[in-house]
Amino acid sequence: MKRTATPLSPYMIKQQLQKLLKQEEFKKSPVLTRFLELVVLTKLAGREHEIKGYTIAVKALGRPACFNSQLDAIVRIHAGRLRVVLDRYYNSTGKYDPVIFNIPKGTYVPQFQTNNGDPGHKVYLQTTGSTIQKPGLPEKKISEKPVLAVLPFSDRSRVKSNDGFLSALGAQLNTELARFDNLSIIYLKAARKPDAAVNEMEHLKNKGVDCVLTGGFKSFNGAMSFNIQLKLVDTGTTLWSDSFHMQLTEDNALDIRDEITSQVENAMAYDPTIVKRLYA
Repeated sequence: MKRTATPLSPYMIKQQLQKLLKQEEFKKSPVLTRFLELVVLTKLAGREHEIKGYTIAVKALGRPACFNSQLDAIVRIHAGRLRVVLDRYYNSTGKYDPVIFNIPKGTYVPQFQTNNGDPGHKVYLQTTGSTIQKPGLPEKKISEKPVLAVLPFSDRSRVKSNDGFLSALGAQLNTELARFDNLSIIYLKAARKPDAAVNEMEHLKNKGVDCVLTGGFKSFNGAMSFNIQLKLVDTGTTLWSDSFHMQLTEDNALDIRDEITSQVENAMAYDPTIVKRLYA
């Protein structure tokens, strides 16, 4: 897909924005809609300098005024989602659209470019491959890294109909945590019984696993309760836990997964108990 720097009118850019927001993935995610609207309209208003992680968190993601981007990865997570959605759109449905939106890695400021055809060429920078280094911690050799196993999450609902949500959450956690320099990640998505896997601590220990991320899910009439824990394999000690109580719908499933992933990432990077036990 060829791109040029031909000047684009604000009208053309707003038209493209409205077309994007009518796509199914944006209609299902109010968070991505608010994110894209904010950064596009702010740039069009000539206030590019305001497009920062803090501004996006407060104005688009509903975070409080005390938001600290160093302790909360939610903006980066949603930015990654947005890049993937745009990439998918422009290499399929929108490959002939006249205006291309691009949000390069390392910034949240969008770029607007003219599309001159050639639909076979990929538009965006890949969003994989970047890593997270724990603050103040030296990078460890592979043999020294603690091994974290992400276990399948158990559905304790009376009517078990959430396998898709739980599988996607496990895969997303695996992908995001794999970006940490000081961790080795194993995703046991093929385990036969999640509850049984938790009880096989000795087996996991023999496999070199240091800790497990596990949890249980329960839903009733659209309300969901999700508990997640980080446990040491050798002692069964819970290093960290959290719980989430929300209304789960088809429209907000992506946002709920991102919220849970963000909290786990923050804990793995900054929780003093985890840092002291795993990375010291």
